[in-house]
Amino acid sequence: EKSIEAVLVPPLIIQTFVENSIKYAVDVYKKSFINVWVQPDCLEGKPVIQIRVEDNGPGYPAEIIQAVNASDLVSLGNKLGIMNAKKRIHYFYHQQARIQIKNLEQGGACALIWIPIKQGE
Repeated sequence: EKSIEAVLVPPLIIQTFVENSIKYAVDVYKKSFINVWVQPDCLEGKPVIQIRVEDNGPGYPAEIIQAVNASDLVSLGNKLGIMNAKKRIHYFYHQQARIQIKNLEQGGACALIWIPIKQGE
């Protein structure tokens, strides 16, 4: 049986992206939102949960998207929160988990985190 309730989310993974949304997306002059979704998904044919953090801010700069979505952590420079999240998820799950960021078509930023669901646990 596959259960998303048994998935272990490494510490500070979700918090990192929510904090980034608060820091960069919240605007006192407009209504701001931050949404977090968790749902079952599939990554490379294996069951995972997908955690999605979205906001309606200005989005990520192109160079940050490229650096985060690349496997090279060195290129993240001073983006310590995101770099540490990538290191933490790799430590716990190696290549079975993934973090990806993008900008939304309607504006805003989106962080996607995939964490494996262990079968039979």
